[in-house]
Amino acid sequence: MDLLTKELENFFSKYKNIKYKKGDVILRPEDIPSGVIYIKSGYIKLYSVSDQGNELTLNIFKPHTYFSMMWAISDIKNSLFFESMTDVEVLRAPKEEFIKFIKSEPEILFDLTRRLLIGLDGILSRMDYLLLGDAHNRVTSTILSLVERFGLKGEDGIILGVPLTHKDISNLAGLTRETTSIELKKLSDKGIIINKNQQLIVKNIAKLKEESLTYKENEESTDYPL
Repeated sequence: MDLLTKELENFFSKYKNIKYKKGDVILRPEDIPSGVIYIKSGYIKLYSVSDQGNELTLNIFKPHTYFSMMWAISDIKNSLFFESMTDVEVLRAPKEEFIKFIKSEPEILFDLTRRLLIGLDGILSRMDYLLLGDAHNRVTSTILSLVERFGLKGEDGIILGVPLTHKDISNLAGLTRETTSIELKKLSDKGIIINKNQQLIVKNIAKLKEESLTYKENEESTDYPL
């Protein structure tokens, strides 16, 4: 844990500790957040649902990240769902106290700004492959993005540290689960990815990059606290 993360955790540790079960919806559209949430353990996904009931996952928050900054800083109303992907433990600080904290800590504020800008760049890049890419490119680009943010070196390749089902990947890629499963099988048949103990492992990252036509690799990958 780096120094800035320790400072953030020390700040949030003064406030309420809350636990959620896997599948709990933490915030719904139009809900007014009751504070800024810092994740101690577990994963939380941010997603929208269309009028037709289709889900599009916009972000996945991992331990030692926090949200919702758009509401906390700009009073922008929440229009999205926040749902726990695993059992989750969080700390919740009052909005006013968090704003006071980041104003008094220039390095924390700079890091927040940096994360938001990197996140904006990531969102713009993702728009490219969601709007311009075919199904194969959407899936490969989605996996590459997940590798950047959650990849862990393992004996068989790069393990995605976040628990993901085919449905989760389809919601990230903006595709049906059936189409996503077909594309994942193609990658598996080529020996690029494998599934082991319910974990997705990238065995050949170079070939995966070759399969993607629009994915732009970030020089620095980080988590953005939307």
